[in-house]
Amino acid sequence: MAEESADQGAVAQLSAIGDEGALSLRATRCRRDGVVAFPPERFGCQKCGAFGEDLEELLIPARGRITAATVVHRHRGPGPKAPFTIASIALDAGPYVNALLQEGAAPEGDVDGRIDRFGDDEFITFGAAEAAR
Repeated sequence: MAEESADQGAVAQLSAIGDEGALSLRATRCRRDGVVAFPPERFGCQKCGAFGEDLEELLIPARGRITAATVVHRHRGPGPKAPFTIASIALDAGPYVNALLQEGAAPEGDVDGRIDRFGDDEFITFGAAEAAR
């Protein structure tokens, strides 16, 4: 993957939109043990410690299954206004992510990633999967 410019936001550095409009996440895979990491590992494999040329960059689908969820009732930071739901998602490619669920999305089942804007900030969020898998 090409080197990202410093003025890109975090969402642009961590994701890409494919030809069909589906969101992909920038990740790394260890060539020694196959562990996939998101966000991309720069310091070494989480399992075996391999680094440098042993870590290959790749794009993984922003798809997965919710494994847990919680509703945030008080929040003072940027982003959505409370209440909102944060879910732990087992991505189909292996890693787990904690992410914001889209408003109205059920806190269970299969989900797809999207890019949402809250004010001036962009966030990767997840909502109900649009297509059968």
